[in-house]
Amino acid sequence: LGVKPVFKVDPITIVAQASANLASGVRTNTAIVASNTQEPTPNVFPNTASVQQNLQVNAPLSITKAGPATVCAGDTFTYHITVNNGGSSTALNATISDPLPANTTFLNLSGTGGFTTGCTHNGGTPGTVTCASVDIPSGLSTLDITVKLAQTAPSGPLANTATITSAGTGTIAVGTSTTTATVNHCADLQITKTADPNPAVAGQDLNYTITVKNNGPSDISAGEFVVNDAPFPPTGTTLKGTISAAGFSCNGGTTFPCTATATLPVGATTTIKFTVTVNSNFNNGQPGGCVSNTASVAIAGGANAVDSNSANNSSTICTPVVFSADLAIAKSAVPVVD
Repeated sequence: LGVKPVFKVDPITIVAQASANLASGVRTNTAIVASNTQEPTPNVFPNTASVQQNLQVNAPLSITKAGPATVCAGDTFTYHITVNNGGSSTALNATISDPLPANTTFLNLSGTGGFTTGCTHNGGTPGTVTCASVDIPSGLSTLDITVKLAQTAPSGPLANTATITSAGTGTIAVGTSTTTATVNHCADLQITKTADPNPAVAGQDLNYTITVKNNGPSDISAGEFVVNDAPFPPTGTTLKGTISAAGFSCNGGTTFPCTATATLPVGATTTIKFTVTVNSNFNNGQPGGCVSNTASVAIAGGANAVDSNSANNSSTICTPVVFSADLAIAKSAVPVVD
């Protein structure tokens, strides 16, 4: 500073910025002056001066969680968590927790900002994702968690909540966030119909078999699908006995529709059988006619279920009818006497 006259004051201004990742508390700063000139004894004026300042952390944390509005049982999907640090300081040693919902299996996670590292899944089923003792800088930090929903998961709401369990050196502005998806049973239901014998014989029995297959990706539950057959019984026939349909309710076995009373897993099939008698005078006894009707499968009204492919929801069969007659002839002669 050069030569200083007696009692001359030259202020020095130092501008400093605290690091964003400091913890709160009192900080002390000391200035020291020295010169080549011998100090008097006693030294009346101190050669050091200190000032203390209380350092405060400004790191209010808010969490939000997002996910799909609807999912299919059996789907893979991703939850998106965002933590906003609305201050200028880093929140040190913060922790967030996300217990995954029932019927999900953890697949993977990835993060940005404060969640680039330090986030793990505990290995449970469904388990919990925790980002423990992480430092969350100012701005947005994100975490994506990918899970697979079981194909057997029930339909209806699926809620999941993420929580800031500790803000560390920061503060909690918004500590929890929940996202809720509607789970649908999404099943490609395929129906086929066969008849035996083929061709049918007028006046004799004709046996029908209806087969429904669930091509997935979801199991479909009792009450979520119905099978119809029209016209029933087919024109020119009479129902023989009752409809045989394990796993269905068919109005006492006398008529369609048949409503499922059991779960149909992915890849499984279920059958409905019935027998009719073809009228002996079918088609007014004229050749060339056939017994025609259509079996169909559909999602029941009000069910949280979706059929992803309507192209295979019906099956029509037209069984030719032939006529059979057991003809007998007898001949007799009367002797002639001349």
